[in-house]
Amino acid sequence: MKILLTGGSGDLGKVLAYRIEKRGDVALRLDAAGCYHAASDYYFALYTTKNRSL
Repeated sequence: MKILLTGGSGDLGKVLAYRIEKRGDVALRLDAAGCYHAASDYYFALYTTKNRSL
């Protein structure tokens, strides 16, 4: 299952993404702040409400 996490680059988002992926699901992170601990094994989208292309 794919689960969308808004605010996924914060501390809670990191913990939740880890737990989601540990149980075999996919965490889709969506955040305006960007992810400074980006790994190549998960999905992350840099997004703001002004970005209408997504």
